[in-house]
Amino acid sequence: LMVHYFGGEPLTRKDYLLRTAEIFSSAMRARGGAFKWEITTNGIGLDPSFVRAMGAFGKGAIKVTLDGDKETHDVARVYRDGRGTFDQIFSNLLQVARSHENVRLRLGGNFRPDQVESYERLLLRLKAEKLDGLFESIRFKPVIDTGATAEGPWTSCASVSAEATAVRQLAQSVDASGLARKPSGHGVPGGPCELHWKNSYI
Repeated sequence: LMVHYFGGEPLTRKDYLLRTAEIFSSAMRARGGAFKWEITTNGIGLDPSFVRAMGAFGKGAIKVTLDGDKETHDVARVYRDGRGTFDQIFSNLLQVARSHENVRLRLGGNFRPDQVESYERLLLRLKAEKLDGLFESIRFKPVIDTGATAEGPWTSCASVSAEATAVRQLAQSVDASGLARKPSGHGVPGGPCELHWKNSYI
């Protein structure tokens, strides 16, 4: 059984995650099976003691989102009082990466084509912290603009050329950095844009 804790922000309810993980783990063990978990989080509430507690119930993976370097990230991801969240998330990420090599740590971010340099700076900062090989994967995805027409809402991959170039550039930079164990892949999917499915998109 694999449960993916998503949100909203799941780490606002660590008690719920720990309680359910314990129940699932016990139930699967009684059946001769295994319990695994994944968490997608903004990283603000992430800490080593929580990761250790979750790890007692099964193998896990954590995906943290950083939308570029401090300057870019802090424009969009802020506390209620307007302060940026980058420093707290980055600190938490470092602590977990260095203390829990058995947890699969993933890093994601959502960029616009003109923000590629910001993500390059983020990779350099991670490299400077000597985190080589401590991430299972690092994958940055482009954001697509949406708007309304007379026919109603729409979404499109019309700017796919700029986005595709940015995706490839960042994927190559991730692979060259040595920070992630899995290659990011340089291709942009054919067919439906990676950014959206039938009813959802970044």
